[in-house]
Amino acid sequence: IGFGALTISKTFFLMLLLLIVLYLVWQFWNKKILRGVFMTGGVALAAAVLLPGDNSPFATVLDRLASATSLSDLTTGRSDVFSAYLGAITENVWSLLFGAGLAASNLGRDPHNLYIEIAYYLGIVGLGLIIAYYCSLIHSVNYRHKTYGRQNFIAKYLPLLMVALIHMTLHGMTTFPAYMAFFMAALSMLVVKKPEEVAQCQD
Repeated sequence: IGFGALTISKTFFLMLLLLIVLYLVWQFWNKKILRGVFMTGGVALAAAVLLPGDNSPFATVLDRLASATSLSDLTTGRSDVFSAYLGAITENVWSLLFGAGLAASNLGRDPHNLYIEIAYYLGIVGLGLIIAYYCSLIHSVNYRHKTYGRQNFIAKYLPLLMVALIHMTLHGMTTFPAYMAFFMAALSMLVVKKPEEVAQCQD
């Protein structure tokens, strides 16, 4: 979190805020009221300490968010990049279905969105095939999950949700970490709340 805060990234700040909110909601959902109240108080205390400081990275990010006068300013130009890529994707039927091809150059700047990047190079057919692969992986893990034990619904899908959201601001369709993150998030669905249930299934 410290290194992420030092980047003074609005995206990091918003993703961190979303993660904190989801985690707090998870505590109350699981009826861990005391822990939820304690953690909410801790978050409020941390915000009271970190946000007012002039040199605080979080205060700087809030100032950048508040001073934005347009969508382009708010997204640091990313909305313009998204528009350019979406325009190229929908330029004709071929590019929409099959993309510009892996040999195509970027449009002067990387898209910072894995899904738009895949659609630009491989089209919606390529994007659909990749989504179908991960859906089949999740289905397979869900099938095995019945054998290994039960898990809280939020705990089961939260890693997948976070990875999916994070890659709305990251690109890298030709890099290993992008797919490994989805794969590990899918495997995390096999982590059960009570390890003794696994031992009983294996006996």
